[in-house]
Amino acid sequence: MESKRAAKTKIATNISLGGNSWTGNTNKGTLIGSLNLAAVDSVKEFSFDARYAYGENNNKVNQREFLMGLQYDYHPLSVFSPFMRIELYNNEFRNIKSRYSGLAGAKYRFFLYKKEGVTTSDFSISGAFSYVFEKYTPDAQSSNQQKVRLSLRPKIKQKIAKNIYFQSELYFMPKISCWEDYIIYLRSNVNFLVNSNVFIKCSYEHEYESKPITSDIRKTDTILAISLGISL
Repeated sequence: MESKRAAKTKIATNISLGGNSWTGNTNKGTLIGSLNLAAVDSVKEFSFDARYAYGENNNKVNQREFLMGLQYDYHPLSVFSPFMRIELYNNEFRNIKSRYSGLAGAKYRFFLYKKEGVTTSDFSISGAFSYVFEKYTPDAQSSNQQKVRLSLRPKIKQKIAKNIYFQSELYFMPKISCWEDYIIYLRSNVNFLVNSNVFIKCSYEHEYESKPITSDIRKTDTILAISLGISL
C-alpha cells in the first residue's frame, strides 16, 4: 500500500497592536504589539511568536517588556502530540535582564468537536519539563539562577457565538527541587472576528510567583488588554 501523503502545509500570520492596563509590580497603561507565525500540516507545526510592551510617563520610560518564542509540534492534529519550545524574555522593571528557557513535553487532546469542518471545541492538557536560566539586573542584588520546573497546563478553545471565540490556558510551574517555589499563570482571551482578515482581541493575564527575586517585587501581576489584529 502507498503511504498517505501529509496534508498541505498551511501558513498563518497574525499581527496585532493595542493597549493594556498593568497592575502589580507596575501600575500603568502601555502599548503592546505582537506577531505570530505558524506553518502547520498533519505531521508537524513550526510556530514563532513575539510580543513587545512599551510605556512612558512624563517622557520617561516606565515599562519595557520583550518576549520571543519558537516552538515545534510533532503531529499537532493528533490526540497525542510531543512538542519542544525555546523562549527569551526581558523586563528590567521586574529586575530580569534576560531569561532563557527550553521546554520539552507532550499534549493530550481529550475532546475535539467540529461542525461543518470548523472546530468549535478543543480541550487538551499538557505536561513538560522546563530548564530556565535567569540573569538579573544590579538592582536585584541577586546572583544568576538556573532552575528546572515542571509545567502542567489545561487549555480550552471554544466557539461561543458566530465569529466569537474564547481561549483559556492555566499553567502550574513548580520548581522540581523545591515545590514551594512555583508560578501560576492564567491567560484568557476572546476574539471577535470582524471579517476573514481582521479581528479584535480582549485578553486577561494573571501571574502569581510564590518566591519573587527580591522582597520588593510583588508576587502578583495582572494585565488587561485590547488589541486590533490582522490575519494574513
